[in-house]
Amino acid sequence: MKRSGLFVLAILLALAAPRAAAADEKESSVSTLGLISYTVSGGGIVPAGSEGEGLDAGPSAGVSAHYETGTGVVLGVEANYLRSSDDLHTRIIEFGLTGRISPPDYSAAFIQLGLGGYALAYDPDSPLRRNPGRQLRAGGSFGVGFEVVQLSRLAIGASAAYHGIVMSHSDALSYLAVTIDLTYRPYSF
Repeated sequence: MKRSGLFVLAILLALAAPRAAAADEKESSVSTLGLISYTVSGGGIVPAGSEGEGLDAGPSAGVSAHYETGTGVVLGVEANYLRSSDDLHTRIIEFGLTGRISPPDYSAAFIQLGLGGYALAYDPDSPLRRNPGRQLRAGGSFGVGFEVVQLSRLAIGASAAYHGIVMSHSDALSYLAVTIDLTYRPYSF
């Protein structure tokens, strides 16, 4: 999984390296820092597949920053907090790198890939339940999203992402996160 994740990240970086030759004057006059957008997200999680059987539904919240390359590729960093209502009261803090690809001339929709670290902690209901302790694990995500409303500097959208966390060589934990996203861009669309 590590090699394939690094391969995908290398491809996204290679696609993002050249600046679009056809960028209009307005976009080219925006500074590099001005091409960074900021997003806050809120929503929930549900277990996904047999690997998600230990989890229950719960809330999630996150923040992210994305650099828009002008080529339809967006690179970013994100941090998310989520809590499951299972017997162990699993809490996960996810932090990672993301890459988004949008169709040409339609940046309102995107496909996103992510790689990151997942810090897991537990707070069991019963003292008789064994607490697995704190763990830091690698994982990845794949998701889709779209912006429903795009104002001059704000956008409101939604996204859904499948997350897989590697727990051991033969064990994983997975969930689906569905969020409402509010994005601020310091430049006009």
